Amino acid sequence: MKELNAMIWMMLRDVANPSSEDAFFPKFRHFPFYLGHSYSHGVTPIADGKDEESTSEDVNFYYGMELWGLVSKNKAVEDLGSLKLCLNARTIRTYFLMTSDNTIHPKEFVPNHMTGIFFDNKAAYATWFSAEKYTIHGIQMIPVSPINAMVRTTTFIQQEWDDILSKEPVVTEVNTTNAWLSLLFVNEAAVDQADALPKLQEANIDDGLTSSWALYNAVEGGGHRSGRVEGSKGCPVVTCTTCS
Repeated sequence: MKELNAMIWMMLRDVANPSSEDAFFPKFRHFPFYLGHSYSHGVTPIADGKDEESTSEDVNFYYGMELWGLVSKNKAVEDLGSLKLCLNARTIRTYFLMTSDNTIHPKEFVPNHMTGIFFDNKAAYATWFSAEKYTIHGIQMIPVSPINAMVRTTTFIQQEWDDILSKEPVVTEVNTTNAWLSLLFVNEAAVDQADALPKLQEANIDDGLTSSWALYNAVEGGGHRSGRVEGSKGCPVVTCTTCS
């Protein structure tokens, strides 16, 4: 446990080190506070600027940081994780996951409901690995976690499902061999359990999931029926005393 504890702290310092006095890791390496989201590229130059593809991985890291601070009884780390989580969630809801009333992006782009790869200089409705719409949306659902409700509001999920995902052949044909369906149906369960749960039980499970965790989150509503409510509610005002 001692070695595991040291490894977790090292990982946190690598990604979210709050101290400018750390001799081994830069301060807040992944997360520019002005932008409110992490980057998936480091120093490598890219023509369209740095980018983020999977917002769900982003928000789940800071949720994990908050929880680690809680279980390790380190209030400063817990508060910093909470601060970054809430700022990150607000940014994702504003710029990455688009409801029909979004005024940030061009009106022709908003019906996609998903920015895809969000570069500094453009948004590309795509992924780095596939052009399928269900992957463009599904990569924003990984990992399955109750905290996803902070960014994936029921309004957004309903619009995304009605306008995009429910029309995808992988869904209409119920291709149970495609493991992406397990993610899509866990997501749908937040707004329509009656439709999603029977299909989820027949679907192949994504290799980052287990059947029990998928079903638990689907029954629980993907975080929408837990104590951590969707949107910005529940975000405390915190003071980080170690961020100098």
